[in-house]
Amino acid sequence: MIFLSTDLHGDYSPLREFAKSEIGKRLGKLDFVIVLGDFGIGKSTIEEIWGLDCELPYTLMFLDGNHEEFPLLESMEKKKMYGGAVHDINGVYHLCRGEVFELPTEDKKVKIAVCGGGNSRDRDRRVLGQTWFLEEEITDGDVENLRSNLEKYNFEVDYFLSHVMSSAVKTEIFTKSITFGRSGSEAMIPRSCEYKIRDMIGFTKAKKYISGHEHISMRHQLCGKEYVSIYGEFYLLEK
Repeated sequence: MIFLSTDLHGDYSPLREFAKSEIGKRLGKLDFVIVLGDFGIGKSTIEEIWGLDCELPYTLMFLDGNHEEFPLLESMEKKKMYGGAVHDINGVYHLCRGEVFELPTEDKKVKIAVCGGGNSRDRDRRVLGQTWFLEEEITDGDVENLRSNLEKYNFEVDYFLSHVMSSAVKTEIFTKSITFGRSGSEAMIPRSCEYKIRDMIGFTKAKKYISGHEHISMRHQLCGKEYVSIYGEFYLLEK
């Protein structure tokens, strides 16, 4: 089985609680929980992360968000797993941007394209190189990496997972409701990373496009594509 969570910000207690749930008790290392960014890797959390694989019955993976210590993340061992590049943190796996993974379930392999990253809106209250990092931003290289990796699949995958949502979705929602997401309309102004996700979605054929970041649970249809935003839940992606 594959479940999604998001935006833990260094609080890993929900992962432990999920492991104790009725569903969690049935999971093993051939089952996956993927955190859609803002996992919270940093000097203050790294020792706890090192021990998570031993604590949890399932395999834990995550995308990077805009609240990670990127120099520390990039210092971790990088290798290929399930068809894509990961950083291996003692059995907890960071899924690198623009990669495609084939995760096994009981009856098939589920193809997942991923891209972490996002713009911090509160940079003026944080310190460059300490509490926010330039590496949080999605680059043209990340976009091209996904395009290259998708070519072997004819650009078709089961799911596209990202930390931030497409700027196209955000813009449409903003025109309908200024109360969406965080208070104030500033939070709804698309940022550069959300435009990069829009571009990636433009050439990715998937059943669903799923993100976190906005701290809201939402389902939305746009141009025949299904978008999902999750928060505060363990979302069942595949049985």
